Amino acid sequence: MIVKLIILINYIIKLMQKYTDKVNNIFKGGSGNNYNGGRKKLTHFLNFPINDKKFIETFYAFTDEVKKINYWIDNSFHIAEILQFSTNLHFTLCVMNLQSNDDITKLNDIILKLQPKIKEILENKTLVLTPDKFDNFGNQNNAKVIFLKMKEDESYKKLIKIIEDTMAELLKEKLLDPADSKINLHMTIFNTTFMNSKKGFAAKDIYETINKFVFPPFEVNELRLSKMGLNKKTELYDTIYSYSLL
Repeated sequence: MIVKLIILINYIIKLMQKYTDKVNNIFKGGSGNNYNGGRKKLTHFLNFPINDKKFIETFYAFTDEVKKINYWIDNSFHIAEILQFSTNLHFTLCVMNLQSNDDITKLNDIILKLQPKIKEILENKTLVLTPDKFDNFGNQNNAKVIFLKMKEDESYKKLIKIIEDTMAELLKEKLLDPADSKINLHMTIFNTTFMNSKKGFAAKDIYETINKFVFPPFEVNELRLSKMGLNKKTELYDTIYSYSLL
C-alpha cells in the first residue's frame, strides 16, 4: 500500500515536472520538441507497434510483478515508475526530421511503394517474433534504458531486411539523416526519462528477478509513422499513417 502511494505521489510530481519543463522551454524560445545533439530536431519516427493481445496480457502481469520488487532508483522513485506504458510498446525502425507536409507525403509514397516488397519478404505470412532476455545500453551499473531482446531467428532476420530496405529508400530521398541510419532494434521496457531523470541505475541488480519472467511469441502486423514525443493529453504517440504488413 505504501509503495503504491509513493508511486502515485511520484507520478503527480512527474506531471508537474513536465509542465515546468515546458514552461521553461517556452521562455528559452524552444518548442518543447526533442533535439538530437544540436542537429535538426527529430519530429517523427517509423515504428512497429506491439498490440498482440497475449503479449499485452503478459506485460500487465509483468508490471504487477515489478511493483513487488523492492528496488528504488537514487532513493527517489520505484523501478515500476519507469516502465513503458503497455499502449506504447513498439520497435523503432528509424527517427527522422520531417519539416513539411511534402516530406510526410513523400515518405508515405515510399512506404506504399515498398509494401509489395515487404509482403514478398514475409512470404505473405504473419511475422512472429520470440522474446529473449533483457539487456541495457551501456554499463550495467549505470543504465538508463532496459530493453527486451528478440531471438535472432528467421522472423527476426526478415524484420531486419524490411528495415534495411526501408532505410535505403529514405536515405536515397534524403528523408533520413545517415547519422540516424544505424539499425538498433529493441523494445524499450524501462526508461529513466519517463521520470525526467538523467541518472542511471544498476540494471544488473534486477536482472535475476525480471529475467525469470517469460514473454510469449507475438505477432507484428503493422508499421506506423508517428510523431516524436507523447501527446500530453492521451500519453500516446500520435499516429500519422498506419500500414498493414499482412
